[in-house]
Amino acid sequence: MKLMTRSALIAPLLLLASCSSNAEKNAVKPYKPLTVDLISVSSSYDETKVDSLKENLEMLGMKVNTRYFDQTISDLGYVNLDDNRVTSLINAIKAPDSDLVWFIRGGAGALNLLPALEQYTDELKQHPAKPIIGYSDVTAIHHFLNNIVGWPSVHGIVAAYNSEIEAMSDEPKLPEKEDTSNARESIARLHQSLYEGVYYDRLLPLNDAAKQGVSGELRGGNLTLFQATIGTRYEADLTDKILVLEDVNEGYRKIDRVLHQLEYADNLNAAGVVFGQFHSIDANDAERLIYKTVLENYAKRVSIPVYYYPYIGHGFYNRPVFLGKTAELACAGKNYCSLKQEKLLSE
Repeated sequence: MKLMTRSALIAPLLLLASCSSNAEKNAVKPYKPLTVDLISVSSSYDETKVDSLKENLEMLGMKVNTRYFDQTISDLGYVNLDDNRVTSLINAIKAPDSDLVWFIRGGAGALNLLPALEQYTDELKQHPAKPIIGYSDVTAIHHFLNNIVGWPSVHGIVAAYNSEIEAMSDEPKLPEKEDTSNARESIARLHQSLYEGVYYDRLLPLNDAAKQGVSGELRGGNLTLFQATIGTRYEADLTDKILVLEDVNEGYRKIDRVLHQLEYADNLNAAGVVFGQFHSIDANDAERLIYKTVLENYAKRVSIPVYYYPYIGHGFYNRPVFLGKTAELACAGKNYCSLKQEKLLSE
């Protein structure tokens, strides 16, 4: 993969530095000249913003295709009919001239595609693995690729919501408006992680087992989507796997109930759990505490390692992690633990 000239790579960084104070301070690596297919298979997206999104991403040094963004809004508000959504996704995955498939947004509806996607399992297993990037409703697509096809994928920011796109937006900001979801998470960090791996050193161990460390492939994503597969033919074999779980706009009592369900299930033999963010982006201290208490109570009831890292999910930040790829969790001290994964792409 050819590298851009130094001047071409530095220019976008200078642009962002001048137009936003929200850009990540420690995501300083240049943007990689990746070829990306943008796609959406869940809720519909404002078509009037697609061209500007493509243009802004190309200003950051990427080649961006929208050839598989096929939107004819269905009765349920999905981006298209199920067959069309599956065809677009498979075509994007199989395209020989792109490096990544990047979801524009999440929303709802991706779970409906599993039966149709299942028909492509054997074909994809013969195809070179291609990373997809997204989170939230994209969890259903991660689930298919990780557990059925056997590919790794990237749980991380979607193309339309991140610090760079927030900074480059022409839409006026209201003085009282807080940052939107993932508005402080950087594309530059995502690119850096793809080529250098991830290392996070502020995971909070929620039980004594966590302090012993654990390793295994990551699985999961959004808790609601993960829960929807339990007891179905798509239920994952989690033996020796580490679950990453996050959610938003779900009451703490519901989260507590679902975690009891996971605890009671006798066939979810995960080796550990990493919880991301569950409280809303504008939660006050009391709200953040009650959600954390629910997670801590779960950790006390189970024997497997449980960690808390609220920089994954629907918050201001959404650190990328590689689902379907081994992670090493270790605790050098007693206060915090680290998560490390090797790179996903080579130069």
